[in-house]
Amino acid sequence: GNERVGPTALVELATYMLGRMHQDPWLRRMLEERTIVLMPAANAIGYFGNTREEAELDPNRDFAYDTLKNSCMRTVAARAINEVWRQHIFTLAVTFHGGDNLLAFPWGDTYHCPGFPAQCNPKAVIGGYGAGHPVPIWMAPDHSAMAALAMHASEFSGPQPENKKLYRHGPLNDPRIIYPVGGGMEDWMYGASWGPRGVACTPQDH
Repeated sequence: GNERVGPTALVELATYMLGRMHQDPWLRRMLEERTIVLMPAANAIGYFGNTREEAELDPNRDFAYDTLKNSCMRTVAARAINEVWRQHIFTLAVTFHGGDNLLAFPWGDTYHCPGFPAQCNPKAVIGGYGAGHPVPIWMAPDHSAMAALAMHASEFSGPQPENKKLYRHGPLNDPRIIYPVGGGMEDWMYGASWGPRGVACTPQDH
């Protein structure tokens, strides 16, 4: 919708990859050996109207995780993304948002945020994933891999022009990063099929 950075970034990425693939052996190999799916403007209605909503519904809160079963998959945007996910098993996904400069990953739902709707409590812990050490409750089972990818992406991107700092990175629920939401796309992509807050949607709209 009105978060314009995503469509622009993906169109530029596609232009770069197609324009450079015959000069860059690594890029050509990546394009020839992997399936790369780009969805520049899932919320096409919002993009056209330069608004966050699609017909007064917020696609950013319309996914089947940590929400009510009749309050998800009501928008064309969410349903279109859902169809793409039904057709592919992705090993890596990135979603662009506007309004802040950060690299974040699950968990980002209210269930993994003791203290919600206030700030998540960093002292709330669960048992470690196989290590036996307590970890903050917002750390997902694949935290180490996601954290490493975010860290390397931040370092690769380099300092931001306006403040000379690297992009901050970490779990969505970490108060130093951003905040939790219900119905968010990121946790749905990651854990809807197995996580504790996945729901089977029964939307009444459309």
